[in-house]
Amino acid sequence: MDDATLDTSLSASPLLLAFDTACQRGRDGAWTDLAAATGHDRFATIDYARVAALDVTAVREGARWPVVERRPWQYDFSALAPSVAAARAHGLQIVWTLLDGGWPPDLDPMAPAFVRRFASFARALARFLGDESAGDAPWIVPIDQIGHRAWLGGELGHAPPYLEERGFELQAQLVRAAVAAADAFRLVLPAARVMCAEPLVNVAAHPDRPDETEDALGAAARRHLAIDMLTGRAWPQLGGEPRQVDVVGVTYHPGSQWYYGGPKHPGPPIAPGAPGWRPLRELLLATAEQYGKPVCVAATGRDGSLASAWLRYVCGEAHRAALGGATIAGIVLEPALDCAPVPGRRRGSRGIWGEADAAGHREIDAALANQVALQCAGYPRARSGASPAGGEPIALGTSA
Repeated sequence: MDDATLDTSLSASPLLLAFDTACQRGRDGAWTDLAAATGHDRFATIDYARVAALDVTAVREGARWPVVERRPWQYDFSALAPSVAAARAHGLQIVWTLLDGGWPPDLDPMAPAFVRRFASFARALARFLGDESAGDAPWIVPIDQIGHRAWLGGELGHAPPYLEERGFELQAQLVRAAVAAADAFRLVLPAARVMCAEPLVNVAAHPDRPDETEDALGAAARRHLAIDMLTGRAWPQLGGEPRQVDVVGVTYHPGSQWYYGGPKHPGPPIAPGAPGWRPLRELLLATAEQYGKPVCVAATGRDGSLASAWLRYVCGEAHRAALGGATIAGIVLEPALDCAPVPGRRRGSRGIWGEADAAGHREIDAALANQVALQCAGYPRARSGASPAGGEPIALGTSA
């Protein structure tokens, strides 16, 4: 196939930027609000102006459920209003993640009431956005990384709700909640589009242990089970149907490929080009073929001096997947802002912009920002016939 296809219904630019706004309770009971920790809650208007200056046209934001619903069934969306206003002022699309982190502290995520409360929150959010968005059709991710969340929080006890040996039970509950929330949101805004955001992984048997091949394939399949549940391919009694996912969002990072290390814990990472390693383009093509839907790299990024090279690699692989026939709906770079280590997170993360001072000024990672601008600037040029090569920006809408 000669044409690389970009689904521009999500974003006019091939890149989106993600603001880490997770709110969650640590094992010690302390709350972490990353929007407050990064200063994004105070400086959303300035942060969005920085995004627009890079020719990026869309962002991912969290809807901060625990902040909005401080009392059961009562919603105060004033915390989201600055982002909505800033996005409108700068012509940015927001992809809202309804659950990214935690939930109101009075809720047990394993109880039936959790699904009802989450659906009610989604309905209230849709009403708020409908009043504020001047008719634009919003995009939502009901729950970020259901499979990963169930593994860490339900199987290993390393994240909320800090359970062990109940990973599948938690995953099923989160799928129920995601489906109910998407339906509730669409009752208010029928034109809304829904994207999932699940880890894209490759698990292979170590060359020294070829007898573990079937176990490795099974481990990879379990990591992708949440998408099958959401689309009704597995456990349809949870409410999943193909219509529940308009775009298959996948998250991909340097540690997304590893050798099989057992039923719970990953083994050592697979180095690029080593036995068992698969190029990202192959994984994206396989996902597009499996589900027959547009695919978005819903989160990617790398800290440090290799951040710019990593972004270029991911963009290039997405372009090659598009040339192979996949419809690519964009690439989300995270995080937009630096975040120092906070309770519940073992390390900080580096973004395009650093921590804010009292006036909202932030230092910029010039190399990464230039790479973002280069990729976005290349898109309209390439649509007129140019082809990316060498040091030129990739463009998901080009012809080869």
